[in-house]
Amino acid sequence: MSRYGATVGARAIGPNELGRLEQAVAALTGTGLAGSQMLDVAATLTGHVRMIARQAAAVPAGDSEQAMGDAMGALLTGREDRFPALAAAMSDPDGRDQAFDFGLRCVLDGVESLVG
Repeated sequence: MSRYGATVGARAIGPNELGRLEQAVAALTGTGLAGSQMLDVAATLTGHVRMIARQAAAVPAGDSEQAMGDAMGALLTGREDRFPALAAAMSDPDGRDQAFDFGLRCVLDGVESLVG
């Protein structure tokens, strides 16, 4: 099982889940966001983290984003004419191993714009 196994899949909603949500809402208290917006921020961050964890769980141990990129590259080989935009994006040497940080930065920058 991957180190992310506890964050992926069905789980009972109990005190730990409420505690995580409490911490997220408490961190956003005083920002001027409405309660529903604070809950949405928490849900968006949770969704991003769980999506990356799910991807990590789907590939062998090691560098999961690299492995995912390698697998997509192998599938794409010989099919570049069918998927030209994807082939161009995959050829970017700086485009790998950034999904978690990039997504987190985008979400937090968006929250900052709401608060500011």
